[in-house]
Amino acid sequence: MSKPAHNDVLKWGYENYLIDNRDFRRGFIEVNLADFAEVVYAAGFEAGKKDELEACAAMLDQMAEEAEQDVVELLVKLQERCDELLKQRDELLNIAKDVIGMLENCSVESGVCHCGDDMARHSSAMSCGHAPVDIGSTYAAHIYEKARAAIASVKGGAE
Repeated sequence: MSKPAHNDVLKWGYENYLIDNRDFRRGFIEVNLADFAEVVYAAGFEAGKKDELEACAAMLDQMAEEAEQDVVELLVKLQERCDELLKQRDELLNIAKDVIGMLENCSVESGVCHCGDDMARHSSAMSCGHAPVDIGSTYAAHIYEKARAAIASVKGGAE
């Protein structure tokens, strides 16, 4: 990358330096803004703008410090939120395991057929055209499969 003429330095710096170097490692902002300030300062010094450039350099240094502090604060908040979400995931995983255990060892019935008839007084399959199926057991089977799939997805992706 060649150095530009001083009248294009800000545009060049933004388009070619800051945009192309988006590396957000800790300390990046301070180091790269300082490098950018040097380029601006050198080009402006050649144009006879020493006082304005020194003020600009001081402002860029302050901005770099504040930006680094902001990034660190955001990273701390992000880590705290990730910890909260992992805790919630673990709690939900334990609930899903408990539901599976319950459904494997208990009968879940509502006493109502899918057609709406009472299971105890349901018509015979010969007269109504279907065998009675409790809606509660069907719902429990769906919940069981969803819980197993949720556990499998967590085990496959995060544990």
